[in-house]
Amino acid sequence: MPTTTAATTATTTEPPPRARPILPAMKAERLLAELNRIRQDVPKDPKDLEWFTVHHVFCFVSYNMASFQKYLDEAVKPGDEPEE
Repeated sequence: MPTTTAATTATTTEPPPRARPILPAMKAERLLAELNRIRQDVPKDPKDLEWFTVHHVFCFVSYNMASFQKYLDEAVKPGDEPEE
């Protein structure tokens, strides 16, 4: 006795294309690396206001990366990022 199989047609629905591509978010690490480069360009002198400021801002941001990333996600819109 022959067996027959019913053909099934499955349709897949794909999500509609996005209106604009999702761009990668500005990464806090990129800005922290630039801030560290600036910090290293300033002669280390704890009595100098410029060094003191850059150093402590770097420390604060590096200890609060999650908050800084959240700020960047909210404040920096696609296309606002500076070039390399």
